[in-house]
Amino acid sequence: MKFKQILLSLSAAAGILIGGSTVANADSVQYTIKPGNTVSQIATALETTTDAIAKDNKIANVNMIFPGEKIKITSKLKKSEMKKRLVEVDKEAKEITEHFLALNPVIKQSAVQTVAVAQAKPAVQRVAAPVVQRTTYHAPAAPVNTNSSEASARAFIANKESGGSYTASNGRYYGKYQLDRSYLGGDLSPANQERVANNYVTSRYGSWANAKAHWYATGWY
Repeated sequence: MKFKQILLSLSAAAGILIGGSTVANADSVQYTIKPGNTVSQIATALETTTDAIAKDNKIANVNMIFPGEKIKITSKLKKSEMKKRLVEVDKEAKEITEHFLALNPVIKQSAVQTVAVAQAKPAVQRVAAPVVQRTTYHAPAAPVNTNSSEASARAFIANKESGGSYTASNGRYYGKYQLDRSYLGGDLSPANQERVANNYVTSRYGSWANAKAHWYATGWY
């Protein structure tokens, strides 16, 4: 019996050592978010999880990442292999962005100029760009477009901006579509958020599909 207990103790110790070596051998790289990236895409490519990336980088909402942000990615893969796979991630993100930009040549030109300006500035300043443009908005009334592609694009933006929550708050931005509170005029109800968001998108982009394409290119709408 005593001999059996010794064997069990040795086995447990070996397990601890093996487990410890797995953690010790984990490697990490820093990656700059590109237009078209998603956390799940990066996690899959580097054989990790969205939860792990979110935890390492204190990301509250994995659906809200922006071009220019730098994140740390830890994986069981070697650093050289991680860098190799991230090259493929970049290619995939570029293809996705180009696909959506092809939907509207006007948005393509605007997005290219926006990204070029953003890449020339520090990451903190990149985030400020949409704030300036949002404050100049004065939306006329617009009907709600209910066709399937528009509904899909609308849901995409809501998910990216707030995870679909009508009560999400981020400084001056509020609700499902993260609208400037001044646009909402003190009425934070879901119905008013939907109406104001539709007015904003229709006035600025002409359609939710175009707004989605712009979001893919710049990380905001």
